[in-house]
Amino acid sequence: MKKKYYTYVVNYIFIATLSSILFACNLFSTRNPEEPTSSRSSFVPPTSPSIVISNFKSSITEKNTENFISCLSDTIRGGKSVFIFEPSAAVNAQYAGLFQTWNNSSERQSFLSLIGKLPTDVNPILQLTNARFDITTPDSAVYVADYTLTVRHSVQTVPTAVAGYMRLSIAVQTGGLWSIIRWTDSSPSQPDSINATWSLLKAKFSN
Repeated sequence: MKKKYYTYVVNYIFIATLSSILFACNLFSTRNPEEPTSSRSSFVPPTSPSIVISNFKSSITEKNTENFISCLSDTIRGGKSVFIFEPSAAVNAQYAGLFQTWNNSSERQSFLSLIGKLPTDVNPILQLTNARFDITTPDSAVYVADYTLTVRHSVQTVPTAVAGYMRLSIAVQTGGLWSIIRWTDSSPSQPDSINATWSLLKAKFSN
């Protein structure tokens, strides 16, 4: 009986000691890297024109490409209309060929390229003034605003601040969600020291 008890105690001590060693080794072993945290997102299902505008602004300041593109109408995603961007007159004259075929993919590429030139801890700053819904109907709305967009990117030949006047036509899509079907950009409605528009950034970062 004593022999069995002795054997039991020895085995228990052995197992306990081995477990302690393995646990200690695990503490100092190299761990697999954790998945990077997803970028901050405040996207809300766009059930109204005002939510579209809120998503539009936050997607830019949060550097969230998918949310930005989700604000634009896309027939592949159930949109009733193809998204159209109309650049400011001066930029269109310089890059007419580029904007003739401009589409959602162009927007994605340009936005990705732009935020890729920003330091990790730097976000775009979008300021909107005189903002209002100019037209509102049960299935469409038009949002207008003067804007200033500041992007502290690393490309020295491209301005880091642009300004102008935007007109966003928004419409209800399949499933009751709203999105931007037409984005018209133009020079500032008031004289401004910044003479470059958002259209120029789109063109410069298009590839």
